[in-house]
Amino acid sequence: MPYYVQLEGRYQGIHFGEHPPGLEDLRTVSQRRLRDALRFARREEELDGKPNVVQQALHYADILARNPELTKAQLARELGVSRIRVYQALNILKLSPAILRFILAHDTPESRAVLTERRLRSLTAVRDHTRQLEEFRHLVRALSPRQGRPSLASLGPDSGT
Repeated sequence: MPYYVQLEGRYQGIHFGEHPPGLEDLRTVSQRRLRDALRFARREEELDGKPNVVQQALHYADILARNPELTKAQLARELGVSRIRVYQALNILKLSPAILRFILAHDTPESRAVLTERRLRSLTAVRDHTRQLEEFRHLVRALSPRQGRPSLASLGPDSGT
């Protein structure tokens, strides 16, 4: 796969494909930088293909609502996923509406990487929405800024501060 490196401000950008005509500043790139760029591109592609957990749960719920005769196990077979995967996805809908809105509003590859179904699963066991919000705030605060921690302002006032 052809690639070229273009200076973008103080940074070098690695672009895949033929270089555009008129590109004056071509530089060489080390194997390490190329490997890191390819790894980053694969990770971005993987995250872009990964659905938002709330959107996925809403999609499953919508299919079940439109087809009342369809069981969750049949839905799983139709979608090519395990029965437990469908149950886990639908359990996300037990979260507080504020949390669901927050996850939908922060639908970026970075937030999808940190706000996974697995991390949210423990919150679905908490029935009280106020406690869910507190635990969700704690979860998001525990994520390091390098993981793309989203702002909590859209969740409303924080009783913990």
